[in-house]
Amino acid sequence: MKILHLITSLSTGGAETHLLTLCRQLRKLGHHQISVCYLRDNVKGSKSLRARFELSGIDTWPLQTILSLILLPPPILHTHLPKADLCGWTVKRLHPKVKWVVTVHGKYAAWRGGRVGRWLWRIALQRADAIIAISKDLKVWLVRQGVPEEKVTVVYYGIEVDRYMPKGPHKKC
Repeated sequence: MKILHLITSLSTGGAETHLLTLCRQLRKLGHHQISVCYLRDNVKGSKSLRARFELSGIDTWPLQTILSLILLPPPILHTHLPKADLCGWTVKRLHPKVKWVVTVHGKYAAWRGGRVGRWLWRIALQRADAIIAISKDLKVWLVRQGVPEEKVTVVYYGIEVDRYMPKGPHKKC
């Protein structure tokens, strides 16, 4: 199954690191063709994770224009962060058969999109096929924002425990 993840940037951050972990794990399962599209490589003063995605065998490519998504929509589009969510809404409106999943990583109260941007984002979320909230508190907040409760599923961030285990024999505590 082809899954395209669309994210605002590949800068080192919570949502971006989560996406890297998710893509690595999906790739390990081997049942999916995973690629990541980003609106920009990184934010000024931050380090890009693009090399880490590529070292993990995950295709990444910049979205210079939403036209490429409009002309060749993926079967599943999974968006992360408000700007990418708004692009996903555009694709969904033009291609209703695309399954659009949104992961909401936070409340985005300080998002630079302003009042209008937040209003458009809330409307967009109501059109998503499914929404993943990273905590119960975030699910409650989304429902208060007008998102139908039945669309929201709580999925906590995963941790690649084996990446943090010391090498060699382990002592039991």
